[in-house]
Amino acid sequence: MAAGPTRLYTADFPLSPELMGQVWFYPLTPEFEDLWEVCERQWDPDEGFRTPHGALRVALGTATGRMIVFTISRRRSTGPDEAQSLIVADGPLDAKLTKRCFDTWQKLHFPNLKHQLLSEHIDFRNTACRPLTDVLQRDDGGYITGPWWWKDAAGWAAIQQLAARPMTDQQHPDQPATPFRVALSHDAKRLVAWDYPYYRTIKPCMDRATA
Repeated sequence: MAAGPTRLYTADFPLSPELMGQVWFYPLTPEFEDLWEVCERQWDPDEGFRTPHGALRVALGTATGRMIVFTISRRRSTGPDEAQSLIVADGPLDAKLTKRCFDTWQKLHFPNLKHQLLSEHIDFRNTACRPLTDVLQRDDGGYITGPWWWKDAAGWAAIQQLAARPMTDQQHPDQPATPFRVALSHDAKRLVAWDYPYYRTIKPCMDRATA
């Protein structure tokens, strides 16, 4: 654990393919890409995010409790070796909840597009689930490479497994183990280590108890 409340650490150990977990891919249609470009042109950075990607990622991640990544292609059609527009998640997404989140977010930020819904262009019928290792490879130098989001997915899979186990305060082993909740930073990308919210949450209570 970290030495103080301002220093954050996450677990640092080799991850086996099993610990890396799986990722779910939800294809986005070419019509989604066209409408998304309209949204990008209308996006106001004063909303708090530089791009609509960040705002929607936070919204969907908050609603579903999943790690969410958007990969938006600029091509109208994709060939076998070209990138496809996708929603990438660390677990299955409920179609009804996902569509509701999209519609609510779009209504809030783009009320003039209420008759053109992004949610109608998510291809839930062709959802695919793959081990994260399927998108990884080693380069000539022996380094693991993959899509830009693969480290997020690996870290999220590991922390979810840790979160499922109770945490024991080694300085007070007689106290019951405490489950902890996983937290995300404001951009829903970086994991926040568990010792910081744990310290901030229980230390004032301990101080009052000993005062």
